[in-house]
Amino acid sequence: MGLLVYEKVDIPTSTSVEKGLMKTMKKLFVMKRFNGQDFLDLTQDELERHGMKLGPANRLVKFAKG
Repeated sequence: MGLLVYEKVDIPTSTSVEKGLMKTMKKLFVMKRFNGQDFLDLTQDELERHGMKLGPANRLVKFAKG
């Protein structure tokens, strides 16, 4: 099992999409105890189930696939 380390980092966001992404990431990492690899392995449907909008979820999955 991995160790989750969380630090509060203020990241300036310029759009509501970025703010939504940060909110979803915080929820997954802090409240659900995800680690980095778990996050990158999530499917688009799983991201949407955790509150991420369709567009950002799609872009994140494409990014994770490289």
